[in-house]
Amino acid sequence: MALHLLHDAGKQRLEPSGRYTLEARASTDIWIARDGGRPTWYITQNLGVQPATPQDEQAWRAAGSPSSWTYSGVPGRAPTLRTKPDEPVAARQDGEGSMGTLANKPMTRAELAKLPTTPEGLREYLEPLVTEQHGTEPVNADAELYETGVRLLMNLPASPETRAAAYRMLASLPGTTAEGQVTDPLGRTGQAVSRRLANGTDRIIVDAETGEPLTFESTINGMRTFEAIKKTGWTNEEPPLPPGRQ
Repeated sequence: MALHLLHDAGKQRLEPSGRYTLEARASTDIWIARDGGRPTWYITQNLGVQPATPQDEQAWRAAGSPSSWTYSGVPGRAPTLRTKPDEPVAARQDGEGSMGTLANKPMTRAELAKLPTTPEGLREYLEPLVTEQHGTEPVNADAELYETGVRLLMNLPASPETRAAAYRMLASLPGTTAEGQVTDPLGRTGQAVSRRLANGTDRIIVDAETGEPLTFESTINGMRTFEAIKKTGWTNEEPPLPPGRQ
């Protein structure tokens, strides 16, 4: 049995001449073995680049519908984006992997089960962790709690009660706003909590009926990045490894 997490991510940027916006997408398929004697697999794939909006698609077609874009950078190493997806790549991790980390602390299934199930209790649990990970550096506790709460929702298989507590904790932090119902980049509707940044905003979106996290997205200087959860849960299926991997 393995914990299966399938995430999609997107990142926007202007095409090299600045005429329209592109969005590059990628997937991360994680299979965390429940049995410490079996490997954990990380399968990643670049899904290609497309115009970000219908308006950008019109500008892209007017520019001749190019299928690749090269950006200036280090000579001989200029990044190139392409519409065509890459082949998936698998990385193997042997040994007993954790279920993930929380403020740099590896979390086992037993530790996840002990996480508080109230927003007040969860904040009390997390505050020492976010302070400790920065050592003697000054810490904006509310900002760190927001980031840590988001990572808890997005990356860890916590109980529904703990996830609900994390969402309520986020909504209670100074500087956050409950936006109500919104649509995420995959077209799904959910409830959002947002936070204003110096040059943009970020927000987390959850399914109102189940409490399951859907998407975390940031918009900085008009360009959006996002991480969307497509699937999470325990399974007896085997990971779809590329040919030649085992």
